[in-house]
Amino acid sequence: FNAIMTVYARRKCPEAILAVMDEASKLGIAVDVNSYNRLLDSYVRQGELSRAIGVMEIMERHNIQPDVHTFQQLIVAHVAVNRWDTATVFFVEMKRRSILPNPSCYALLHRILSSQLEYGSGDKMLEISRMLREHGLHPDPQVYELLLQVAIDAQQLDLASQVVEEIR
Repeated sequence: FNAIMTVYARRKCPEAILAVMDEASKLGIAVDVNSYNRLLDSYVRQGELSRAIGVMEIMERHNIQPDVHTFQQLIVAHVAVNRWDTATVFFVEMKRRSILPNPSCYALLHRILSSQLEYGSGDKMLEISRMLREHGLHPDPQVYELLLQVAIDAQQLDLASQVVEEIR
């Protein structure tokens, strides 16, 4: 069933995925986190962020815990529409649930942080970094390297100094 749902997700057909999930349930086949991730993916591909977030709420009502891929899709969706602050909230939620970010999640974090400097918001970049650290999500060395490199490239030495302090 998950293979069928993957095809429907790529074709942006959430209604078809819901029908497959319903049919699977009727046949006694468990609908799991992967099934819901396919549904979430379909909504993300349609640009339906509120419905994508709603999938996570439905999962919780059915006692199905989101996994790293659930959060990764939500982060991707919010980064794609420049909703950086919302995307970082998902990192915090992952930490709260003891879900470790995978390398793709850290790559998204790189994009979020570097975008803040592109928009002239080095302070915002550091604020996001601090917020994540306060919630126990310590960026990997690559994130700090990126922060430092972006600050140096932008010739913002004050910001570079702040990043060095942040590393300590």
